[in-house]
Amino acid sequence: MIYLLRPGPPTAVLYVPGTALRALIAVWGVGFLVLFAWKMASHMWFSMSLRRNSSPVEEPAILESWEKMKSELDVHISIDLRYSSLIGTPLTIGLRKKKGATYLPERPYTAEEAEMIFCHELHHVQREDTHTRFFLEFCKALGWLHPLVWTAVRRAQDDLELSCDEIVLEKYDGDRRKKYAELLLATAGEGRGFTTCLSSSARTLRYRMRAIVTTGKKKLGVGLLFSVMSLSVLAMGKMSIATDRAPAAEVLGLREDSLSEAWLMTDETEDREVRDLEGLTEYLSGLQVERLIHTYEILPEPAGYELSGVTTEAVSFRVYDGYLEISYPEKRGTVLCNIRDSVDWEKIQSFV
Repeated sequence: MIYLLRPGPPTAVLYVPGTALRALIAVWGVGFLVLFAWKMASHMWFSMSLRRNSSPVEEPAILESWEKMKSELDVHISIDLRYSSLIGTPLTIGLRKKKGATYLPERPYTAEEAEMIFCHELHHVQREDTHTRFFLEFCKALGWLHPLVWTAVRRAQDDLELSCDEIVLEKYDGDRRKKYAELLLATAGEGRGFTTCLSSSARTLRYRMRAIVTTGKKKLGVGLLFSVMSLSVLAMGKMSIATDRAPAAEVLGLREDSLSEAWLMTDETEDREVRDLEGLTEYLSGLQVERLIHTYEILPEPAGYELSGVTTEAVSFRVYDGYLEISYPEKRGTVLCNIRDSVDWEKIQSFV
């Protein structure tokens, strides 16, 4: 249904020279590879550094709390619990199940603090949020040219932590929320790589603190989301990018004698055959068009004049106000071109 709502030709066309478009694609590709490769290398280096600069947790009370929380949350994945001097906040790392580990900063913890930390981190493990972090970083690298992608990924990462906050505090009163907020402040730090961490940096901590200390149901932006989705659907296909500006005859591969036949059609009269094919070819040689990078499979029937024809190479085409539609043989598909200037229909009628 949504697909059928998509209009045919766009209402606005942005022309980008072919060299500039290819250069932009090359810059995007290099940026994606560099950014994602750097993120992967950073994650691997951080993971190895944590492993080298860590030691297993051996306190019986902490281990008992860890196993108890794993049992309550039905987490059966083998995951290490270790101390590390490189971090300031508890975090979980590991994309592979056998390599997963939760790291704690080297400091003493009360039984209550350990319970809240383990509940938070094990919910991340249960939901495989490290994989979600990997996917979000991939999306950021893929759309690195768009600043809103960076914003969206950052907020999505913050919401991963906030959702675990809400799960941990779902059944707790204001006093427990206050203690949890104090724990976040005491262990504020920055997670690196594809990790989930208990306490984010100051950049996002205020966002989470406001949600933690506020009790009651949160208002969801359902109305805003619905509005954005509706506008996105309605605006689909309204704008396109064109490149490869050239005369229509060149795009069609026309020479002096390669136009086989053509007809001029209108809503009010019968189809009329074009007799002066050489004159029409000459006119098309001066008609500048721009090839749209998107192929529109559903095209509306044009109103008013329409010129159609076939070349000796079995290439069929239609010319109507604003657009040139070309259909190639042997399943090469359909190409739509934007006509820069208005079509001179009086001139075309003189060829009939």
